[in-house]
Amino acid sequence: MRIRTIKPEFWPHPIMARQPDEVRLCAIALLNVADDEGYFLASPALVRSEVWPFDEDSSRARRGLDTLASIGWVEIRNHPTHGPIGKVVNFSKHQRIDRPSASKIASYFLDERSTNDRRALDERSLLDQGSGIREQGAREQGSGTNSDGAASPPAAVVPSERNPTSDALAEMEGRAEHLTTPTLRKVGVALSHIKKASPEVTPDEIRTRAHNLTLHMPHATATSTSLASHWARCATPPVNGGGNHGTPPTNPRNEWIGTPESRADWERESAARRDAAEKRIMAGEIPFA
Repeated sequence: MRIRTIKPEFWPHPIMARQPDEVRLCAIALLNVADDEGYFLASPALVRSEVWPFDEDSSRARRGLDTLASIGWVEIRNHPTHGPIGKVVNFSKHQRIDRPSASKIASYFLDERSTNDRRALDERSLLDQGSGIREQGAREQGSGTNSDGAASPPAAVVPSERNPTSDALAEMEGRAEHLTTPTLRKVGVALSHIKKASPEVTPDEIRTRAHNLTLHMPHATATSTSLASHWARCATPPVNGGGNHGTPPTNPRNEWIGTPESRADWERESAARRDAAEKRIMAGEIPFA
């Protein structure tokens, strides 16, 4: 979260003033969440963790993002590997930042592969945070009101898509609905490091390498951070089971990591892996500890 500026014109704005309290709260919160160029990770689960950390689900965050996209406060594009990336439309126009840091996710938003299912509305007629009501013609055209002053019907809302890749990595930390804000941040950082090495990484690859991690390091806790640190090593399982002595590949909450097939293979082959490792130890091929 970062310190941002809210201008007085925000509150009486003819569109924003008609939105539910949770939508206006989300609009303000996204200014804090966004980086110094106005970009932010637009996964409802991540927004919920920042804005409504004690909510049981992401429904309020999803409604806020959908509504703000439909009225033009934000634009959200779905990147094929990094999921939804958002941008506060008029961020740079109204936020003055000393020594701003370059955005680390702007390239994903601007990637030609990213798709935009929600059209951001004309800046002149909508949520220009500092514009107020400049002229009656623009107000009637884009403020969300009919000529008689009644509110126009809301734009159709397109549900936000989950990010399967992020979800697969988060499985290493436990059940998604129980993850805390610091844990979600840790997963996000780990995923960014993984994608630098493997930009086209898939959920299945993450689960496979997570399984391999437990084979390479059976006595260590398998987490998203440790997988990112040993990403290259976990591309393949260890030869002859490595130093694994039958420890099942589970996350810190003792939940299985990997596919059902990998679990069946583990249960069938764990004894053989253990015996092979013990023989190598006795032969002096690998150290005992």
